[in-house]
Amino acid sequence: NSGITTRADEVEENMKSWVVIITSNGTVENVFTKDNVGNLTEDVVANFTTQVTTGTKRIYSFANITLEELIAAIGTTETIADDPIATIKSIANIEAAIRTATFAPQGNNWTSANNTKGIPMSNWQDIEIKSDNKSYTLYVCRMIAKVEFKLENKTGQNITVKNVTISDITSNES
Repeated sequence: NSGITTRADEVEENMKSWVVIITSNGTVENVFTKDNVGNLTEDVVANFTTQVTTGTKRIYSFANITLEELIAAIGTTETIADDPIATIKSIANIEAAIRTATFAPQGNNWTSANNTKGIPMSNWQDIEIKSDNKSYTLYVCRMIAKVEFKLENKTGQNITVKNVTISDITSNES
């Protein structure tokens, strides 16, 4: 995170879908999606109001990952027909299930023109809910890093760059 605010409505990171799962002591309390709350409002985030019990909540947030894709990544075989929210709520240890879920975003040669789903993002936060009428901001982090190389020739002579290599990257296979 460069510290620069990224707007949800930008072309390359448009939030096509989002999921928020609120848990309490490992049990799912609420599940919200773009589809069951409504479209994004304003130009940055979706704003919605809901009742949540007080206490410490672990909140999982996903952008550009549908609830169905999350269920597939968790690998649960106990699905409730045509009801992904009920399926998520039925998972006994949702925190362990999410922690071990594997996503495989294809990062190499990725462009927004090739992927109409947007850049997949995720995060979890522990938030202490103490009273009514307080707003909380949920953050998501890109699962695909954007890297740009700028090369400048200060030699005064023509040069040819034949290769650029970076290390410590995750291959698409894993």
